Amino acid sequence: MDKQFETIISYIKSNVSFIFLENYEVYLSELLKIVHKSNVFDDIYYVGNDNNLSKDRYEVLSTDLNDVNYFASQLIKYKEKDNVLIVANGFDHAFSEINNQNEAFIKLLYQIAVENMNSSSKGGEDRRFTILFSGANYTIPREIRDFSIKLKKLYPTIVEINDLISNFKFKHLPTVGFAKQLKNNVLSSNLQGLSDKQIIQTLSLLYLTFGPKLFQPQGRKINKEIEKKVKEIKKQQIEKSDIITIIDVDVDLDNSVKGLNSLRNYIYIQKKAFDYKLNLSTYNISLPKGVLLLGKPGNGKSLSAKAIASTLELPLIKFDISKVLGQYVGQSESKMKETLATIQSMSPCVLWIDEIEKTFSGTNNKDNDVMRKVIGIFLTWMSDENKGVFVVATANNVKDQLPPELTRKGRFDKIFYIDNPNLEAKVEILKLHVNKRIYKIVGTNSNIFNSSSNNKVIDDIYSHLKNKEFSGAEIEHCCNEGVKAAIINNLSIGNEKFENSNFEIEVLKNICEELKVTVPDSNQKNDNFNDLYKKLNKKYSEELEYIDNYANENNRTSDEKQEYSLNEEFTNNLKNIINSNINKEINSFISEKENKDTFENAD
Repeated sequence: MDKQFETIISYIKSNVSFIFLENYEVYLSELLKIVHKSNVFDDIYYVGNDNNLSKDRYEVLSTDLNDVNYFASQLIKYKEKDNVLIVANGFDHAFSEINNQNEAFIKLLYQIAVENMNSSSKGGEDRRFTILFSGANYTIPREIRDFSIKLKKLYPTIVEINDLISNFKFKHLPTVGFAKQLKNNVLSSNLQGLSDKQIIQTLSLLYLTFGPKLFQPQGRKINKEIEKKVKEIKKQQIEKSDIITIIDVDVDLDNSVKGLNSLRNYIYIQKKAFDYKLNLSTYNISLPKGVLLLGKPGNGKSLSAKAIASTLELPLIKFDISKVLGQYVGQSESKMKETLATIQSMSPCVLWIDEIEKTFSGTNNKDNDVMRKVIGIFLTWMSDENKGVFVVATANNVKDQLPPELTRKGRFDKIFYIDNPNLEAKVEILKLHVNKRIYKIVGTNSNIFNSSSNNKVIDDIYSHLKNKEFSGAEIEHCCNEGVKAAIINNLSIGNEKFENSNFEIEVLKNICEELKVTVPDSNQKNDNFNDLYKKLNKKYSEELEYIDNYANENNRTSDEKQEYSLNEEFTNNLKNIINSNINKEINSFISEKENKDTFENAD
């Protein structure tokens, strides 16, 4: 805090009329000690309800705004040659609410500022009259903006966190000597991302549970317990905003994600970059900034985001950017900056933004000025300010939906296209989901895919996987349904023992049937427009032929013709809908083809 104190003292000495300090309450007492020792002011007055600040050397004023108003007006009139500091704590409401009392107070402040500029004390020196406002959130009125300075304290550094821990120890431990002996353990890094007040509150909760053990060198077990408790408290503190969420991760790239080998190898390299971050900084090499995962739904983009955090051994934070939008002017931009500051204070970490194209789609609307400003803040942070936050964004499509600035180099290090899995990956995904669901029944060393007695049905399963386009989610669905049906068929209520020796083959047959019906035969892989034509012709020809036959008047009676005339509009609309669906499939094909050609394949 020393440098920040120096900055504040310099503003005071420069005779700034009004200094607004946000979130400095924890440090205010220490700051005023320094101000008092500097002998800059003849008198220091305190307005507020903090007993620690109102002791001894400060004259305490009423907390009522009317009394403050009267007192300030008297000071400006009768103490023209004295240097006076008024410390007003918790007067945010005097500027956020509009009423006669507050308007009169703002007019008085304007008068003070003008007279402060024009008055001088003995010896020809400028007279100092400063009001230091301390609180959580001040909206500075236009009338006094030019006479004011606002400083906002967001999140403490590691050094400041250690100072807060040390102060807490000296206050709560039995003796000073005992406090000096104890270390901060693993607390400092775990408390990153919390405000000063939240840190003090968290330390109190931890001390209630662990006592002096919180600061004593302990074995791995107690350290893990402390770390787990910190995470629980921290999660509750951070999620109050409802904008960011700390996600518990129980998946990893090795065991939970199949295929995506290029993405996997890239993340392993970034893991080394974070491990050697101190060495890299020596050579002015910045840490990786993140990846954009683009592709069809159901193929593991969200799962990969979680697995990336686990592999990098970093906390995962999910960011819902749409929730920063507020109803007041400037509120959205302010919330965006505060949220990014919170995220940055927790670095190194992984930041996950799901379906980013839905959040940013409004930037192309010329009337959506707020969203463009919010996105501008985010883009600036990604390219210039991001230090150690690995951003993982997921999207189904980016064409005409994301601002082009987001996909240029300097924001994301890599953009990976995730297609439906190839045959090898499909087989791995199937085995993963089957074994995960049956291991408690047949044991961890399942022979379900190696038994010769299962060869016929396994071949049928592989044939479906080879000849149809499945997403990872569709394969998981088939496995879940197939195993569920077999379990239900072999269990009775209250009995968890399996007597059926044919359970494994039953599971495989069920899965094979699910694979057969889940994805239609017409859903083949389309690599070119000829394949697309065949697929669409097969998919829609029967519907179009039915409509054409229905519309043919040659073989109709007069009653049928009359009925047809009544339904002509309906049949034409139906035909238009089918044609529209065909166009959508063609456009989707073109878009997917462009993505494949433009971006690196994750497999």
